[in-house]
Amino acid sequence: MAEVRIAGLRKRYGSVEAVRGIDLDIADGEFIVLVGASGCGKSTTLRMIAGLEEISDGEIWIGDRLVNELPSKERDIAMVFQDYALYPHMSVYDNISFGLRYRISDRAEIKRRVEQAAEILGLTPLLDRKPRQLSGGQRQRVAMGRAIVRDPLVFLFDEPLSNLDAKLRVQMRTEIKRLHNRVRTTFVHVTHDQVEAMTLADRIVLMRNGEIEQIGTPDEIYSTPKTAYVASFIGAPPMNLIPAIVDRSAKPMVRFGEVSLPLSDALSARAGPDGRKVTVGLRPEHFVTLGPRSGASASLPIKVDVVEPLGSDTLLFFSLAGVEGIARVPPEQAVRQGERMMLEPNLDRIVLFDAETGKAL
Repeated sequence: MAEVRIAGLRKRYGSVEAVRGIDLDIADGEFIVLVGASGCGKSTTLRMIAGLEEISDGEIWIGDRLVNELPSKERDIAMVFQDYALYPHMSVYDNISFGLRYRISDRAEIKRRVEQAAEILGLTPLLDRKPRQLSGGQRQRVAMGRAIVRDPLVFLFDEPLSNLDAKLRVQMRTEIKRLHNRVRTTFVHVTHDQVEAMTLADRIVLMRNGEIEQIGTPDEIYSTPKTAYVASFIGAPPMNLIPAIVDRSAKPMVRFGEVSLPLSDALSARAGPDGRKVTVGLRPEHFVTLGPRSGASASLPIKVDVVEPLGSDTLLFFSLAGVEGIARVPPEQAVRQGERMMLEPNLDRIVLFDAETGKAL
């Protein structure tokens, strides 16, 4: 096992800079997930770690070795690709053992490693089958098995679940997490799926435009986003982001048109002067519905545009200050489309962002 250290990493394609000087330290045995929208630089970063992309500037260390100039085969890494990359004419056993045959001459040792990997991944009954006889999830497990047998310092996963259907993605997330718990090797996983990032990662690295927007545990990223972009990207549904103005004419408040909400002492201290433009962030689950006529002093009058029952809860879509909002409420609360009612937000869970910079206050 080994730590990975990235310092000032850059990648340029002509005049386009895809990765813009990122710094990242990954601890030995840590599960790191690089997440972000398409084109943010996450896959390019992974490919530079793997040695599949040339580095324009910066350094990559794996353990105590600077690997900038080392070819992939000398970096002691194993990579699992999005498209599995299996040999269709070979059996599962031969696919898993293929890379080993060029590194190890002892057939008994190869057999031991393949059988151990197959046992870990539940592939033992499938070792004689060809890839065409396997499901998508089984093929992905074969690709993972091929990586396991190499016993690498670092596992790299390049969107390995994106070709699977929704049910299989859930199953394979569990398989990958179980694998990490068992082998305790450093994992670097790339995905555009924020649910995948939240469920797998020890820490999430959220990227945007070739830069790191925030690094943190899933709980830190979800509960205390450092920018409005992070708040909008993480969460399903994402955080409500509503433009407002700081109002200190009486007690400290934020105002959406004719509607106001009081600020806690902590938020008031950070909100800035009267008239400052801010963005109010609230997660959909941090509302309480109060009915059509009743309401607390800190409540928002809304008209329900769409009701979306999900079984375990219900989503209410509404408009406030010209922005679409979403509230998540218990399924037993009977709410009808077109109904006017009050929403009481949990004032302790409000996050404020500067309207111009998007940074959390």
